Amino acid sequence: MTARDLLFALSEADCPARAEGEELVFDREPPRRLLPYVELLQTGLRAALTARPWYGIQANGEPWHGTGKKCDRLGTDGILDPSKLVPNNVAMLTVAGDSEWDRVRPKLRDAHADAFRAYGEGPA
Repeated sequence: MTARDLLFALSEADCPARAEGEELVFDREPPRRLLPYVELLQTGLRAALTARPWYGIQANGEPWHGTGKKCDRLGTDGILDPSKLVPNNVAMLTVAGDSEWDRVRPKLRDAHADAFRAYGEGPA
């Protein structure tokens, strides 16, 4: 599931999301089946809702596409597309302007592998 797919699913469930600063806000609780995806993709949802860049980096701080240098989150390194699956080597996510990175919890990654694609598989 992509962040854009999740936005559509939330809307279909009559639970539209909105961004308020660094928070993702709902007027009512999302359906239980979508909650893990909301936790996993909340930065992608906020990026899509605010039209701000969405970034992903590996655990070592390099962009997900492995340029061999640390990520400059204000540059183009590590930009993700909310309409695409997250590369499976991404360990942290953020939206341009956020004060912190969100860690991708391994338990969520394992339980919801349909939100990820193998690095190098398909377009970024």
